[in-house]
Amino acid sequence: MRSSQRTSNRSRSPVVPASEELESLVAAIEQEVSSWPQVELKRMFGMKSVYRSGTIFGLLPKTRSLRTGDSIWIKFAKLTPRIKQKISAEARIVAPRKPTGAQWYTLTGIVPEDYGFVIEWLATAHKAAH
Repeated sequence: MRSSQRTSNRSRSPVVPASEELESLVAAIEQEVSSWPQVELKRMFGMKSVYRSGTIFGLLPKTRSLRTGDSIWIKFAKLTPRIKQKISAEARIVAPRKPTGAQWYTLTGIVPEDYGFVIEWLATAHKAAH
């Protein structure tokens, strides 16, 4: 099998259009997190990646998203037992299939009214990224 065939057969997270409904929410989130210590926002494939001191901890949909247009992604550099417990109690957070080490978690079904929910989780990931 050629290398290109192996690559095309791998499971990938499909890139989909971002929800237009979330445009103002994402703009408000960007404004908030950009004021946090050591945060930098960068463009990434139609999305906005959020870093603290060079460690990525968030991914916001702009023109594109991953899997669904209404998801926001968070990554915990340090996944403490307290964070694990908090994640397991939240039905709208999808954990990776095999959670080991620093991996992406998905906040699903995000709507414009979820500002506080998203900020809370981004703040948790921001704290873990130091």
